[in-house]
Amino acid sequence: VFGFQSGDDAQSAQEWEPNHAEDLTPSKLRVKELVFRAKRTYYIAEFYARSQKWAEAIALFEHSLEQAAGAKDLSLDLDMNEPIKAVEDMARAGKCDALAKSFESRLTSSGVPASSGPAAGSDPSRLQVCALPPMIEPVPC
Repeated sequence: VFGFQSGDDAQSAQEWEPNHAEDLTPSKLRVKELVFRAKRTYYIAEFYARSQKWAEAIALFEHSLEQAAGAKDLSLDLDMNEPIKAVEDMARAGKCDALAKSFESRLTSSGVPASSGPAAGSDPSRLQVCALPPMIEPVPC
């Protein structure tokens, strides 16, 4: 149909072809439009996040969430909640990741070492934040 060769690509092409048996009311088309806009905004935000442009990425993730919320408001009576929830989950995860990486890049640029927890690959047995129990010296009264 679109020049796809493999079976998976042909199947995905069939999903994009209009299904004339489906009831496409104007409200359902508007919800689909908002979902696709939210997805497009999400992927643009991902590009900015990969380019380490955190402020732009976070703003676009928020915009994607707003578009998904608009689609959710319109789809109250329609059966379109699953794709909307998927876009919301992707945008929330992307925003959280961009916020964390932005915070980490600010810390490292200000001279504070990056997190050294087990996720960063350090040995947790060597990680010591403070001495426990703390050293207490008696003070004369």
